[in-house]
Amino acid sequence: MLKVVGFDQQDRKYAVKFSTPEEPEAALTEWICYNLCELLGIPHPDFDQVIRTNGDTAFGSRWDESALQFNASEMTQSEVVALFIKGKADTNSIAAVDQFLPNPDRHLGNYLFRTNPRTTRVVAFDWSQSILFDPWPAHSTSVTMTNWRGMRGLLKDRESIRSTIDGLKAISPQTFETILSAAHPTWCAPERIKHLLNWWQEFSTIRALDTARALGI
Repeated sequence: MLKVVGFDQQDRKYAVKFSTPEEPEAALTEWICYNLCELLGIPHPDFDQVIRTNGDTAFGSRWDESALQFNASEMTQSEVVALFIKGKADTNSIAAVDQFLPNPDRHLGNYLFRTNPRTTRVVAFDWSQSILFDPWPAHSTSVTMTNWRGMRGLLKDRESIRSTIDGLKAISPQTFETILSAAHPTWCAPERIKHLLNWWQEFSTIRALDTARALGI
């Protein structure tokens, strides 16, 4: 859930995530998920580590002013469905990562749509409710799973899901360690970082295969 926005010295707007008692790993989770999207070729907003006014380091996701975002008062259901269909390769890739993590909270409000006369790209943001990496899978009644069941009849693209699964399997422990090492040290205890790396070494390939089965691939 987006609670804080901020501006840098160039007056660029950011959605800002940081650790709270309710979401102690919010910044780390966003950092990991955005970096996974980068490796997998999934569209995402620009992101960086940003300094809050209190001196703490937070995760910052650039506000994409040019992108469309779902608004029930401004978009009809058919208009939203049309955007997802045009960008269904991205939609399916996002669904694969949501299932892999799992992310129980992928709702219509945390997609963006970058459109031009020739293409529509579906952009995922706000991964802070994602779970790293257990328990798994997301509950069948979660927002993510409920929305996916409603969308998959029109949108399911096996090749995009399969490509994303293959991409997840190809991310080596060394690459994942690089992502973790680049996260700000205040975002997570060293013991937790070690646990996440060990999980990736031992279980990420198994999880990718389980994800493929869960999505019917």
